[in-house]
Amino acid sequence: MTQYGAIQVTPTNLELMTEKEALGVHQNFKQVLNQADYPINIYSLQRDLELQPYAEYLKDRFSIRRELWEDYLRYCSRLNDESLVATEHYITTPVTASDRSFLASVLDSESSEDLESEVQRRTQQITDSLNTANLSATEIPAEELETSPSNPTPRYVSTGQEYRRALIITEYPSQLELAWPLELLRVDGKIDVAQLIKPRDSANTVSTLNRLKEKLNAEINSRLASGFLDTNELESKLDAVDWMLDKLANREQQAFDYAVYISAHAGNKEDCDQAFEQVKSRLKRMGIGFEEPVFRTDQAQKACNPLQLDPLQETQLQLSDSTAAGFPFATRTINQSSGIIYGEDQYDGTPILQDRFQWHAPHLARFGATGSGKTFHTKIELLRAILAYPDIQIIVIDPKNEYHNLIKALNGQTYTVQDRPEDLGKASCFQVISRGQSENIPEIIDLIEHLYQVTSQNDRRTLVVADEAHNVSGVGRGREILTRWVREARDTSTAITLVSQSANDFTQYTEGRTLLDQMPGKLFFRHERVSQEMIDHFQLSEQEEIDLYDLKTGTDAQYSEAVMKVSGRLDAKIRIHATPAEHRLIKQ
Repeated sequence: MTQYGAIQVTPTNLELMTEKEALGVHQNFKQVLNQADYPINIYSLQRDLELQPYAEYLKDRFSIRRELWEDYLRYCSRLNDESLVATEHYITTPVTASDRSFLASVLDSESSEDLESEVQRRTQQITDSLNTANLSATEIPAEELETSPSNPTPRYVSTGQEYRRALIITEYPSQLELAWPLELLRVDGKIDVAQLIKPRDSANTVSTLNRLKEKLNAEINSRLASGFLDTNELESKLDAVDWMLDKLANREQQAFDYAVYISAHAGNKEDCDQAFEQVKSRLKRMGIGFEEPVFRTDQAQKACNPLQLDPLQETQLQLSDSTAAGFPFATRTINQSSGIIYGEDQYDGTPILQDRFQWHAPHLARFGATGSGKTFHTKIELLRAILAYPDIQIIVIDPKNEYHNLIKALNGQTYTVQDRPEDLGKASCFQVISRGQSENIPEIIDLIEHLYQVTSQNDRRTLVVADEAHNVSGVGRGREILTRWVREARDTSTAITLVSQSANDFTQYTEGRTLLDQMPGKLFFRHERVSQEMIDHFQLSEQEEIDLYDLKTGTDAQYSEAVMKVSGRLDAKIRIHATPAEHRLIKQ
């Protein structure tokens, strides 16, 4: 009898971390493994990333401008044709009736209730540890990981829909790069990586290593006595054994039986073979040994199955550092089929599809220096929002008088900031009579208070853009009204976007920091200055701070870049493209 606990892990973003911060991730993951006195199996499973559900969601949503809708669908189709994959990460921990380590001292039975209790204990411990280590882990029903029946042949396993070829890792270099499985998960094809980790008894491990040490010394002496001087490989292995014994003696690390199985899969043998060969090439480049389990494909398929015990048992003795280097939780995926595409992941091209009305609050702040691309991206969001939410109402507070043509193209109405219309249409823009006048600021604050009252009286989905928001944030009354509106707007389906030249315009004030805390979404474009208040408030990594000075703006490249953060959902450096129709409407 075997029962499984199952956990899904949301990935982090190692690329936005400095070497020091990545080392912290490694140490945290090592602690997760070290505290477990039971097997932990990690599965990184890939599937085709399908934008078809999103395309279906957009179907017939061209109520204003058909060419805008058609171009956006073509953009989605291009992304879909790029053979992108989604990677999902799971952890399972098997509890078997024969595994008596947890029952021996306290229980005399092997009932299913006992197994369920132990499954829950392990699952809760792993989940708590991962969440403490700045990851996001959630327990899921194990049944969600069930796989289709398979038909094995000497080299392939067929599931009826796909062909699979497997590899077994047989040897590792002396040093493993952190998150080395990502090199395999980023090949052109679909790859699954199974890492099966089981803690070893330290005393037994030391005995095993001492026997291996004696054997290596004997082989070295035998070769030297026979006149062979080339003993470098044996001496290198001996040094590795001595190092492991030293680490175990000082209790600096723990020992594990570590098995890694890799499965390339595709809808036909040709694509499967192509991905398989790419994996082999990358393993060779990393100095990792492997073999193909010819005539053992049925066993390999079980070893890669999250709800099967490992019949291969092709384990290697590894210590904590090397085992934790297999950290795989650093990939991007799409987990929803509504909203808009804000850009593409800079590192793997994954579309950043987000529905802000599904966040715990639908608010977003967009920061960047003049010419950084923040206004251009704001306009892209407005155009895509019209497609994604046909019933949406758009309101733009426009002190720079830059949105009039766009709102006109959406059949909207432009007002002055002194106007107080009670009945707003589908798209509305509020502009100043003369730019750069200090008297505009009190009028804009009064307008914000009026719009707050208007939007509070209905639950129609509304997207509000407050451009040049730093002008309002510099006034106490302005910060107070904005904070109140943001806090209460969620209840009326109103999403507020603040656009400002620098986040420091808000972080320098207590009320400003409180306001930003109510906004899950943050988009950082190129900055000319990054204050310590910004770094502290947004917990920016050193690499992110560097990136904010160097992000592309669209004037020096065919796209602009930004760092996008959504609390509990996303942390990515993104690349932003406009469709031809969007570009024409924005530039007209």
